[in-house]
Amino acid sequence: MLLLQAGAEILGGEAELAAYMDIDELDLRAYLDGRKELPRLLGLYAVDLVIGNRAFARTDPAALDRAIGEVLLAASSRAA
Repeated sequence: MLLLQAGAEILGGEAELAAYMDIDELDLRAYLDGRKELPRLLGLYAVDLVIGNRAFARTDPAALDRAIGEVLLAASSRAA
């Protein structure tokens, strides 16, 4: 998942992202690999992290748009 990859990049790694999101690293790996569906709340944490990192947003705004769109699409498909 692009958004989680961006979050890990911002924080310096997957272990740091898992700690930030207060989840187990194995669960994070399952979300990254697409083996588990990312809960909406964790998606929002990741969106907040990535949007809040202005340097990342300026570096690759298209990647930011794709990552946020990915979360919104997943959330809308669960709501349907």
